[in-house]
Amino acid sequence: MRIRAITFCAALIIAAAAMSSAQTFTLLHVFHGPDGGDPEAPLLLGSDGTLYGTTSFGGASGLGTAFTIDKKNKQKVLHSFTGGADGQDPLSGLLFGSDGNLYGTASGGGTAGFGTLFRIGPGNQFTALYSFVGKPKSSEPVALIAAGDKLIGSAASGGNFFSGTVFQFDRTGEKVLYGFVGGADGSGSAGLLRDASGNLYGASGGGNLTCNAPFGCGLIFKIDAAGNYSVLHVFVGPDGMYPQGPFVRDAAGNLYGVTISGGTFNSGTIFKLTPAGILTTLYSFTGGADGEQPRGGLVRDSAGNLFGTAFAGGTVNDKCFGFGCGLVYQLSPTGAIWTQTVLHSFNGDDGDNPLAPLFLDSATHTLYGSAHRGGDYNCHTINGGTSCGVIFKVTP
Repeated sequence: MRIRAITFCAALIIAAAAMSSAQTFTLLHVFHGPDGGDPEAPLLLGSDGTLYGTTSFGGASGLGTAFTIDKKNKQKVLHSFTGGADGQDPLSGLLFGSDGNLYGTASGGGTAGFGTLFRIGPGNQFTALYSFVGKPKSSEPVALIAAGDKLIGSAASGGNFFSGTVFQFDRTGEKVLYGFVGGADGSGSAGLLRDASGNLYGASGGGNLTCNAPFGCGLIFKIDAAGNYSVLHVFVGPDGMYPQGPFVRDAAGNLYGVTISGGTFNSGTIFKLTPAGILTTLYSFTGGADGEQPRGGLVRDSAGNLFGTAFAGGTVNDKCFGFGCGLVYQLSPTGAIWTQTVLHSFNGDDGDNPLAPLFLDSATHTLYGSAHRGGDYNCHTINGGTSCGVIFKVTP
């Protein structure tokens, strides 16, 4: 494997910490525990306006749920995970397969304790399709995307080196597309992006092990349609640390993504990576009113605006332990200048610490998302938290 040379250049940045006056924020659901808690996975919007999602905790057994929220904001639990053959702690969200059924993964449970692949069919019939087995295959699945009649995902561990995998499911079962070796090769993976040619792009740990020694600051990888793995960029700190998927891609093949930390203020970055491997930092978070630790990846509209969430920063109050509850932001291009605008700053009661990617409904230009905590502060989840999170929408 050959690692490309890193080219880093700074972009002209204008930070806009002031709230946009045009946006509309709507709280769609507050979790209370039995109906779910601690949402971490991306949401899915159905053609009828129904939202589909998962929570990593809560439900009848406290081990996670799959749920829907209809157009009248009525929430329904489709399945409460038990930690047995059905799994526990679903992190991948839900997606529609080519057969119209819902599919997802749970990161734990199953017959081997390494997670499950499941299906929810008509009448909310739940079926555990596969139990992950670990080495040499995958364990602890964390992301899942659809690719025609196949499902492709990433796992935090498993493979021959216990460093995570990118895997595929078809009618023949699980196939490991790539097993990370660790170190400079990368370890573990989060959200994936697949282009029209079948190439996969993702973020991993590891990379340059002198950065944040001995763990590395992370990298961006590609697996082409023939199964060849290559490293596109290795982070070194000033250009970001700990990249998070999923990425978005424009018509020219540029990738856009975020890093949790690093950058000018060590509070995270938004970047662009060209097909030639040139990385440009579009924005460095300051850790103040503009947010810090962007963890949920990005979505992009037809005008080229980027949207995401910051885990912390924004409005500071006691409910968020004096660090800020996080926010929803927009990054807009005007020539070479990228301007950040805060669309909503959470206050705890309406959410706290968003983790998951946003979903953009391009027809209505509405953003749907979740906050990992906040909402009901009388809710006590099994992991010791004091609130269970919320589902919201924002119209910029």
